[in-house]
Amino acid sequence: MYASDYDDISVVKSIADRRRIAVVLVHHLRKIKDASDPFNEVSGSTGITGAADTNIILKRKRDEDTATLLVSGRDVEYQQFTLRFESNVWQLVEHKDSAALHREEIPPFLFRLVEFLKDKPVWTGTATNLLSEMNDMETPPNLVTKMLGRFAGEVLTPAGIEYKTKRTGQSRLMQFRTCDGNDTDDGKSAI
Repeated sequence: MYASDYDDISVVKSIADRRRIAVVLVHHLRKIKDASDPFNEVSGSTGITGAADTNIILKRKRDEDTATLLVSGRDVEYQQFTLRFESNVWQLVEHKDSAALHREEIPPFLFRLVEFLKDKPVWTGTATNLLSEMNDMETPPNLVTKMLGRFAGEVLTPAGIEYKTKRTGQSRLMQFRTCDGNDTDDGKSAI
């Protein structure tokens, strides 16, 4: 199915390329939503979106005056526009580029962790210990290491916090060391 969809769209794309024109094909979305990637909601196989240079999705809930326009493509940065329909014209409410959208993916827990570690030169313990000391009753301990594995470089490193982890026989220890600007004691950061 992918090859068939890709071939169908490629024929239209080759005509557009030869004539140096833009062709806009309108297609519908599946009723089943995909929270991880709205471009997977395009009805048919991924060959449809794979063959196109740029894909645009307009999503609006019934009876609402605002909509979300998502744009992604080979020569276009992933972007999201919030639009409002007023006086028969779409008005731009908000624009987010790919960097802003990525920042929204970062869990708020990590920013609370930076605040917690601010006055602690070194902290060592398990995820459960950390959550207990932070008085965080909502974050599951198993998610802490997943969040740190994915976002530590983006959140902790710029805040001057070094993160290391070590598995023991009974648990996984985490160590956070706040960088003090003094390089003479950096070799003492082993868990």
